[in-house]
Amino acid sequence: MIKVLLADDHSIVRAGLRRIVEESGDMEVIAEAADGRAALRLVQETSPDVAVIDISMPGLDGLEVVSQLHARCPDLPILILTMHEEGQYVVRAIQAGAMGYMTKQSAPEQLLKAIRKIYGGSRYLTDEAAEILALKNAKGS
Repeated sequence: MIKVLLADDHSIVRAGLRRIVEESGDMEVIAEAADGRAALRLVQETSPDVAVIDISMPGLDGLEVVSQLHARCPDLPILILTMHEEGQYVVRAIQAGAMGYMTKQSAPEQLLKAIRKIYGGSRYLTDEAAEILALKNAKGS
């Protein structure tokens, strides 16, 4: 079983994510956080295999959480799941240490695919996120 930590400030979103994850058959949600500080604490307390983090959260935003988690637990695969489609967020999330980036408009099956992929050590990006990073790399900025 892949042990998953969910961090999102909307309880209804966390409930939906929990349901998707737990119906997968090979994953379980071991912790939920409603803000960035709780996410940091719960990672230390529960040792998840994968962390799914929203960008917009109270206290510490998701990008700061990713940066701190990456420094503390560099082997923890982190997936950003957010409403933000803007290129600046994709770039900043990957630079902070996220292994994956997808938007909340994605299909539930994509979430499961992303978790499995980053758990296996590969990067997961939606097509849009991959294009943004490719353009940034092509420009060399």
